[in-house]
Amino acid sequence: MNILIPISITALILIANKSKTTSKIEKVSNPNILITVGLYKSYGVSEISFEAAKDLLKYTKNIKLKIVSASDIRKGALKDINVFIAMGGSGSQQGKDLQELGRDKVKEFVKNGGGYIGVCGGSYMAITGPSEGKLNMLSAKNYGNTGWQRGNGDCEMKTNDGQIINLHYENGPIFEDTKYESASPYQSLATFNCDYYIPSKGTNKGEMLGQPAIIVGNYGKGRVLLFSPN
Repeated sequence: MNILIPISITALILIANKSKTTSKIEKVSNPNILITVGLYKSYGVSEISFEAAKDLLKYTKNIKLKIVSASDIRKGALKDINVFIAMGGSGSQQGKDLQELGRDKVKEFVKNGGGYIGVCGGSYMAITGPSEGKLNMLSAKNYGNTGWQRGNGDCEMKTNDGQIINLHYENGPIFEDTKYESASPYQSLATFNCDYYIPSKGTNKGEMLGQPAIIVGNYGKGRVLLFSPN
């Protein structure tokens, strides 16, 4: 599974706003900056996704990896990290595991300048919707809110600068604009060239094509980067 590839490490650097340096440009250009990444471990996180992300991050230069549970977060563990990552699985279960206090801690962390990367389920948690586990940080919802089961397989996407990238898709959100008090606007970084759907599950042909697959936005002083694919 191609977790957070091909732009993962660049993304981590670009949104690590809690570094001790004063300039984003300095952080990106300085190869000696150490970024502390908090990888979320929850019963709502897919074990396969979690292990793949852990293996990628723990062997990457200039990244210090910390595993953080919902309990750790409620106790203040995010104060020691630069970027928080929530991987695939059940976004609603990940959010419920945090409880209200933990969700508030994550939002406060980002508002104060932290980075948030959500992948598939971690993206569902970050956007708006009816689930009590939502963080409601970016003003996006899952397309139509009628269904999430679309299937899985290779997925081609087109970036804003015209590059074609391929990642694994597995029931990730189809980002759609919505209005939500306190949520922030977002920018699309890549759109879907693939189309998965299961009509019996409430998803239909043509809903993915041309829709945002990767989005980014500010939330307070921090940044939120969300991937629908893995």
